[in-house]
Amino acid sequence: MVLGRITATTLEFYRRGRLRAPLLTATAFAVLALLPLLTPGVPDGHPIATAVLLGALSVSLFWYSVRRAERLIVDLAQGVVRTRRGDLPLSGARELVLTNTTEVDEAPRRRYRIELLFASGAHLRLLEGSDPARVLSDLRKVLGVLELPVRTGWGLPPGATPWRDGEAPAAAATAPAFVAEARPYESQGRTAATVFGGTVVIAVAMGIMMTARLRRGEAISALSASLAAVTLLILLVVGVVVLGLRTRVRWGDGTLDIERTVFGHAFGRERVVVEKLRGVHAVSPGTEMLEHVLLDAGDDLYAVACAGGGGSELAAALQTLAPQSATRTVPGTQSRS
Repeated sequence: MVLGRITATTLEFYRRGRLRAPLLTATAFAVLALLPLLTPGVPDGHPIATAVLLGALSVSLFWYSVRRAERLIVDLAQGVVRTRRGDLPLSGARELVLTNTTEVDEAPRRRYRIELLFASGAHLRLLEGSDPARVLSDLRKVLGVLELPVRTGWGLPPGATPWRDGEAPAAAATAPAFVAEARPYESQGRTAATVFGGTVVIAVAMGIMMTARLRRGEAISALSASLAAVTLLILLVVGVVVLGLRTRVRWGDGTLDIERTVFGHAFGRERVVVEKLRGVHAVSPGTEMLEHVLLDAGDDLYAVACAGGGGSELAAALQTLAPQSATRTVPGTQSRS
């Protein structure tokens, strides 16, 4: 859920329909279903039956991978919260809670949530995302309209309030220059291995089908061979990108850059105004393991993904940038290898 339209009397939250992980498998089955139909000549009953079966599997997985859209409206003028399951009285709302998730529910990564808690015990998910900085930025806008207390979470320390704007301590960072790098996501290596393994399985399946046709004296069209080659190439590129993706931070000459790299080549960069830093916090959506380092720079928030190998070292390096009077919390950080 993200914040959409906002007025003096209305807050509108929505979750777009999106595709989930099985889409890749559905695409592979679709390619395999097309191969028997792309060969020269009229296919007999066996290839047609195979294509129909693989096509049905592809459609089923594609349908399962599509997550439906959802919408929620907080109407302050009418004093109600409108959901697809009915309306709730806004007078019963008690607080906003930074909730933790211990499961990967319909998402490839754990997600940070903010829920609206009612006196009756009911709770509604208002905001959700894999980037804590974006979720908290939306929360800041919500609090400008809906004045409710916020219960902390995500491993934030007592006294840390990154959901509120504020001035930074009047002290500049004096840490020596450094470059630190970490894997942004948990289990990147295993994910890449799965992609490569799936590529091998698909390649073997394609090879068996093509070999069987050659043995029967049937020609393989250039379109069929090209489609198979392009599919395998795309899968290999996905695996390589997942394997080589890193988060890199550079501090020097008074500037802090956060970069996304693939095997050392940067393709995305954010620059942080270090003089505005109010706090450096290790956060996680429901586990004791380090997922992100949240940089609270007053009007701006930044989240540095570092759940994989090297995360502890990157977090410790960033901690040195917060002034002594700012909130500095990266205690007992751990990262997954």
